[in-house]
Amino acid sequence: MGKRFRFIRRQIKKAGPRTVILLIIVPLLFCFFALFAVDNYLKIRYEMIHVEDAMKAAELSKEFDDYLDKVEMLVVTSAEGVEYLVDQGADHDTIHKYLEIQSADRSNVVMEDTDGLYGYIDGEYNDGYNWTPYEGYDPTQRIWYKEAVDADGNIVMVEPYVDARTKALIVTVTKALESGTDVVAADIDLSGFQRLTNTLADNYNDHDIMVMDAKGNVIACSVKGEAGLNYQTDDKQSRRDFYASWQKSNQSYFVTTIEGEKYLISLQDIKYGWTAFTITNVNILFKTLGHFAILSVIVIALLTIFIIALIILMAGRLIKAQDDYESLEAMANIYITLYKIDMEEDSFEQLFCHEYKVAAVVGEKRTEAARIIWDAMREVTEQRNLEEVLEFTDLKTLNERMKGKETISIEFLNYEHLWFRGRFVAVERNKDGSLKTALWAVEMIDDEKRYRDRLQYLAETDQLTGINNRGSGEKKIRKLMRVGKGGMFILFDADKFKSINDTFGHDAGDCVLVAIADTMKHSFRERDIVMRLGGDEFAVFAPGVLGKEDGDPIIRRFIEAIEKINLEEIKGRQISISLGVAFYQPDDTFSFENLYKRADDCTYESKKIPGCAVTYFTKWYE
Repeated sequence: MGKRFRFIRRQIKKAGPRTVILLIIVPLLFCFFALFAVDNYLKIRYEMIHVEDAMKAAELSKEFDDYLDKVEMLVVTSAEGVEYLVDQGADHDTIHKYLEIQSADRSNVVMEDTDGLYGYIDGEYNDGYNWTPYEGYDPTQRIWYKEAVDADGNIVMVEPYVDARTKALIVTVTKALESGTDVVAADIDLSGFQRLTNTLADNYNDHDIMVMDAKGNVIACSVKGEAGLNYQTDDKQSRRDFYASWQKSNQSYFVTTIEGEKYLISLQDIKYGWTAFTITNVNILFKTLGHFAILSVIVIALLTIFIIALIILMAGRLIKAQDDYESLEAMANIYITLYKIDMEEDSFEQLFCHEYKVAAVVGEKRTEAARIIWDAMREVTEQRNLEEVLEFTDLKTLNERMKGKETISIEFLNYEHLWFRGRFVAVERNKDGSLKTALWAVEMIDDEKRYRDRLQYLAETDQLTGINNRGSGEKKIRKLMRVGKGGMFILFDADKFKSINDTFGHDAGDCVLVAIADTMKHSFRERDIVMRLGGDEFAVFAPGVLGKEDGDPIIRRFIEAIEKINLEEIKGRQISISLGVAFYQPDDTFSFENLYKRADDCTYESKKIPGCAVTYFTKWYE
């Protein structure tokens, strides 16, 4: 309660000392007191509406920024590709083929909104979706070309204009190459932005949404017929007033009058100087003011009590709304989606969602939580991780998996090959310990995951050759042996390697080691474990190869590849290796050390034979 009164005192202080004096010293002037109370009530209501609208405007801004990032990436990556082709001296047809491929392979996010890529390259118009320009068409006189050239290599979003080919209202994303005269661009139909706007507006019920650029051009609007208009120059005075009020305002919201009705406008910046507006009709608040003033004249005492109680209540709600908004905003910086699941009712509550594919699946649904989560994850999960993710998100087994745990998580790739982490968090449990409610949250961890993978790669990889080091290679082999996975173990080293180092130097010796490792990578299967044990000693474990009959062709093919190595650093001197081979059967129980010793003994025998030689450990047959 003290926090509420402190908030009210701050509001009174903002109103000024004269109002305070009138309120305290001249209680008989009850009309002024009533107006003051209503004024504060309206401010609180405005603040509450603004807090709600600011959250919605921020969500809209996030949706648009995500969409624009993908549009921007389409043009930037294509421009880099064209830049490379131009540097390589590619002709018009080659560049055209590249633009065709890029246009056909463009992101699903913008596929419905653009025909593809085009540009003015090496003095010629080049169109990736094969539009034939009309006679006299001069691309250098088009706005998309001029603005790209003037932007000094920066990507530009051209304001809405009518396309010369389709006659449709579009915006163009365009970028000049390093030459300053070559330009790559893509036309984006405003329908994509309109879809985003309509989807969000449908969720907000009594709020309208509009996106406008800095010059007053309406990019998208939930009010039919407004998209494409220019509020700065429009014939309607109310539209010009809207634009003027926005330009004069230095706050995150302002109030304007549209066709006799008062509206509270909350705004949020988007990329390219665009702004998202959430528009709320607050005319009803002014009607309430009149009614309230009349009632205050009749029953001032009752009205005074009512206003004070109402202000305290609204102050509490505003404080809670502000606290909730700050908490949700902090959570939104971490999580992409957040849902609260009622395990007993199989229903859920959406706290927020910034992934448009998930939002499209969920829509207004709040029941059948198990099925909806599965459907949503099918939409956003990369195919190779899908089975594992669906098993993880199975609500039927969640209670069992979270016994004694407050949270469980899974990492997976999404449809854009970015790493995400999904997490269940226990919120409330029944007396028997079973879950009553839980949170399902998804966050992007791409940078973190790739950093961890990089550290793991450095820890497990031999830095000279790029194959497994001894520690990681042995660990993987031991794991396969523990689960009864048999295979062929090959141990070998380079013959007379010390002589190579002494004769040609250690750099030449390193070249030999790298060449041997590269040959191993190309000679063995991807699932085979290839590793450098140290110095000139290497090893391979080939799972599933259980005898000499299967292993010998593999060994011979590898030896042939080794003998073909021809290094300038050692003046063409032929490299030879001595190999020892031992086998581990699925029902064997001896240790890795024993397997290594068997192969090592065979390697010793091979060294007695000049040139490349292999010896198999066959005692286990006997």
